[in-house]
Amino acid sequence: MKKIREVEIKALEFDSFGISYDANNKVFENLTLVPQMNKIVRLHGPAASGKSTILKVMAGLIAPTEGEFKINGESVNEMTFLDFIPYRLN
Repeated sequence: MKKIREVEIKALEFDSFGISYDANNKVFENLTLVPQMNKIVRLHGPAASGKSTILKVMAGLIAPTEGEFKINGESVNEMTFLDFIPYRLN
C-alpha cells in the first residue's frame, strides 16, 4: 500500500473563481479571496447563497467552473483525485 504524503496547508486562494450549475444558475462569478490562515472564518449568508458550495470546493468534492482554487499556490484544478488526498486529510 502506497503511503500518503503529509502536507501542511499554509495558504488558500480563490482566484477569479466561479461556480455555475448551469448557464442560468451562477453561484459565484469572478470571486478573488485569500482567507487569512490560522484564524476562524465564518461563512454567513442567506439560504442558497453558496456557503456549502465553497466548503465542497475546499473539500475537493466539486471543481470550479471558472478560475482556480489553490492550496499552497498549487491549483487544485490540475490535481488528480490521488494528488488531493493529502490535502483532504489535513
